Amino acid sequence: MSEQDQAAVREVLAADERRRAATVAGDIATLNDIMSEGFTYTHATGFREGREGYVGRVGSGQVTYVSLDRKDADVRVFGDMAIMDGRGAMSYRPGEGAVVTMHNLFLAVWRKDGGRWRIEAYASTTDAAA
Repeated sequence: MSEQDQAAVREVLAADERRRAATVAGDIATLNDIMSEGFTYTHATGFREGREGYVGRVGSGQVTYVSLDRKDADVRVFGDMAIMDGRGAMSYRPGEGAVVTMHNLFLAVWRKDGGRWRIEAYASTTDAAA
């Protein structure tokens, strides 16, 4: 892997850390900044939503993320695009409900836009091995 690709991998991992921290903190401004306008999230439950819906639910308290832990991740860089996949665990509270913990496999697509990495798509599924 070239030095440039190694640097891009570090940048994508840092951007993902920023995304996860902003989600747990309910930091809507950072989420809007790091997610592309066309961002889509396909949840492990099969529910799919765009940036506006996701950020709106997090901002309104309809869902509260307690933790988003990335257990491992592999990042492959293709110029201004990167694909990240791996395993993670998350705990969230749907509205006023009890905290739900899930162990997932995930796939994220990142694109370098204006010198910074923005997430274009995120999809997760239940990790049967967990």
